[in-house]
Amino acid sequence: MGYIFHVKDAVGEQTHDNGRIIKSDHRNRPNEETQRTLTHDELSTAIIPGTECMADVGNLHFKHSGKNVLIPQPSNDPSDPLNWNRKWKAAAMIGMAISSFANGFGPLSIGPQVPFYMAEWDKSVDDVIDFTGICILVLGFSNLVWVPVARLFGRRPALWISMTIGIASAVWRATATSYESFIGACVLSGFACGPGETFGPMLVADVMFLHERGFYMGLYQWAYWGGIMIGPIVAGAMSDRYGWRSFWWLNVGILSFALVYQICFLPETKWTREANTSLPTVAAFLDAQEKELNQFTEIESTNDILGPSQTVHSLASEETLFGGPNRNQFLPFSKYERNESLLQALWIPIRVTAFPIVQWASFVFSWSASCFLVANITQSAALAGPPWNFSAAAVGYTNLALFGGASIALVTAGPLSDWISMRATMHNNGIREPEMRLPTLIPFSAAALLGGLIVSYGYQYGWPWEAIVILGYTLLGMQLAALAAIATTYAIDSYKPIAGEFLISATVVKNLWGYGLSQFLNPWVVKSGYVVPIMVNTALTLFFICLAIPLFFYGKRFRTVKSGDRSAEHDPAGKLETPVDPIEPQMQQFAARTFISLAVNLVSGEQWPLHDDGLNKVVEWDHYSFKINGERLFIWSGEMHYWRAPVPEIWIDILQKVKAAGFNTISFYGNWGYHSAKDGSLDFENGAHDFERLFEIAKEVGLYVLFRPGPYVNAEATAGGFPGWVTTGA
Repeated sequence: MGYIFHVKDAVGEQTHDNGRIIKSDHRNRPNEETQRTLTHDELSTAIIPGTECMADVGNLHFKHSGKNVLIPQPSNDPSDPLNWNRKWKAAAMIGMAISSFANGFGPLSIGPQVPFYMAEWDKSVDDVIDFTGICILVLGFSNLVWVPVARLFGRRPALWISMTIGIASAVWRATATSYESFIGACVLSGFACGPGETFGPMLVADVMFLHERGFYMGLYQWAYWGGIMIGPIVAGAMSDRYGWRSFWWLNVGILSFALVYQICFLPETKWTREANTSLPTVAAFLDAQEKELNQFTEIESTNDILGPSQTVHSLASEETLFGGPNRNQFLPFSKYERNESLLQALWIPIRVTAFPIVQWASFVFSWSASCFLVANITQSAALAGPPWNFSAAAVGYTNLALFGGASIALVTAGPLSDWISMRATMHNNGIREPEMRLPTLIPFSAAALLGGLIVSYGYQYGWPWEAIVILGYTLLGMQLAALAAIATTYAIDSYKPIAGEFLISATVVKNLWGYGLSQFLNPWVVKSGYVVPIMVNTALTLFFICLAIPLFFYGKRFRTVKSGDRSAEHDPAGKLETPVDPIEPQMQQFAARTFISLAVNLVSGEQWPLHDDGLNKVVEWDHYSFKINGERLFIWSGEMHYWRAPVPEIWIDILQKVKAAGFNTISFYGNWGYHSAKDGSLDFENGAHDFERLFEIAKEVGLYVLFRPGPYVNAEATAGGFPGWVTTGA
């Protein structure tokens, strides 16, 4: 489809006719409506949150690194984290991994130490398990504080503060002299280590492009869960040899090292982008460097996604990673996000829990973690008893199998999901959908099932420890890192600007369930054995994973429904409540109508059946809207109660104002009590009782009518519209 548009610029003027650059000038870009129209025409698909163009398509050419289109499209500022060179990107990702590892190392390392705490304070197993449960519970809700802080003030100050509090909590644990004091330290530790669960994906989304996220999300999961798995190994060995307090002094050292690394080698990665920089459109290639704007380079497409090569005039360029952080990005605090209030930042994590994709990813993340947590909670009680009689150190060493499984997932899950996504993108003409990652869940779902079966039956029937640990624990570690990484990457691909906010939902669900497990799992095991509790948890995990099947086919519908929210990919500021640039109500309605129309026509090819009243085909309806004489109608209705405006002469003025406000329909209730004040009397003729005049006026003004006759209409009317004589007999 051809197009012509004119753009003014600082260099000259630029007119495009069917993709040919006629004249160049770079002061302004095409407005967003033009961009979206052009993008839709070129790609033959709707660019909604999560849908990305990964290739030069038709006449649209974007910034590249090799053959990969860069998503999000980076700015021209070398300080933009997307433009950092490989050295600084590696430093940032190493810092992310160190911070995630350090935050996970201590809190869940209680398992092998249980006998020591029982002896120290004369407490039961359930009392000591509370150390883990309380820490998990506080950790889940702590991100309601940390993520808004990182959003408003930056990643560095939030990381520094949390790490400092973590150091203080580790010192408190090492010096605790009573059970109650240690519980207090667990509460503080849970609050401090919250960023370990949420900041990793935020940093990955800040620094890495879409085609790289799979691996680095796997690295985050591997580092965080690796810390949780390695911690018990070290805790058991050190408690056996040096006493349990020595382990917490080691935590002080690890957290201190992580803090020093953050100060020296992890610059601020938060970067405020223009709303359109992550959407590949015509404006994306107009963002090329100024020197390129004076060049008309004829390039030949070499992207094998496009098939036959085609020659066009374009401003697209091969991007190289040339930048690095500036001095301000090393300050403890760089800048405050002035366009967003604290209340908005606190509200967003609650709001996004309504997104179906966020809900699904939260549950998969949570229950894959619970499969690991089941092993973590039960390992000491099971393996320390007959027939295995493991020491505390030996129990801790079993976590090496969990860590080995997570390491296998690191080198398989992320690269595999990236590869599957890219293959599917190639078959989809260069358009990537987040759902393309979901088939990667299949092998790791099998690992979750097999791991649960082996561990539960192995515990119950005394299988050789090699089967339980080497095979069962390895499979549980593999499914944890893989399923969590795939689910979180899918959610972040769908709603990138709310990466941290999504993980608040995930960690709250995960940690609430984890706290519940810590409270009821051991009593349940005592009552029913190992098989039933562990397999029920495994079955729940598989149930949530299987919900990926409808998401694979209909996930785009969910993203389409939610793309009107300002949390979507094209709102990096993530303001769900107040737009940065308010537009007139008529334009809001136009945008909404356009969006709904695209949603109806561009989602799955399946059609919902049409219904009618059986009398005629003038008015029909389906799952999406009404159809009038075969044309789809999206109703935008105002409301008027004629019996509250009983002067018919003013009705035309009211309806004209409704029409002028952009509505296409007027809705009104009947009122039985208004028309039948006494039993046996009806008035549809006098004054405002003759509401047939409303239909005539609506037709004259050009409005459809929705009439709701009742008899019960509520509408804050007396008795909901029922006449008084119905109930009193008067």
